[in-house]
Amino acid sequence: MFSDIQWVVQKNLTNHNDLVAINNACGRAEVGIIEVDIVPFSSALPDFDRTRKSIFYGSTSFLKLAGEQPDLKGGLFFDDRFFSMENYIKRWGKHMLNAGATVTDFKGLFDLGYAPDKLLFIRPDDDSKPFAGDVIEYGEIQDWFEKLRAVENAENTHLMGSLLWIFVRVGMDIISLSAIV
Repeated sequence: MFSDIQWVVQKNLTNHNDLVAINNACGRAEVGIIEVDIVPFSSALPDFDRTRKSIFYGSTSFLKLAGEQPDLKGGLFFDDRFFSMENYIKRWGKHMLNAGATVTDFKGLFDLGYAPDKLLFIRPDDDSKPFAGDVIEYGEIQDWFEKLRAVENAENTHLMGSLLWIFVRVGMDIISLSAIV
């Protein structure tokens, strides 16, 4: 029925049940499906049939790679500008666990002036993954940042200044919060 369309689905990093559901749905609709393995942080797409119109499903890295290919953009439903915690808070507001968070850069974070023992949840605002989200005491952030910079190579300025927006939320007691939900 849809012989000119196919789904290109990232096999690794996709939940097994989701992968089965996508395969089943494609089978019922008689739409082709290709499963591919994407090497994390790779700069190249794997080989697959490009003669058909492709719809992509997978990690942000996979979608960005597909988006760099002019012949593949038609089946790509991803816009990096909207894939951020700041946008989620803007759209869903109080319904987000981290409603009330701040988006800033590291310099702005250092200037917030919280008490040293104040717990903060911090993560990149986007999906760039220069570090994992973590809960950390405000007084430890400067040292943590310096260690993070030491791990990054000297040529990578990703962590400096406003090149990386970070998402910061005052820590909360998740156990108590779950009791009222």
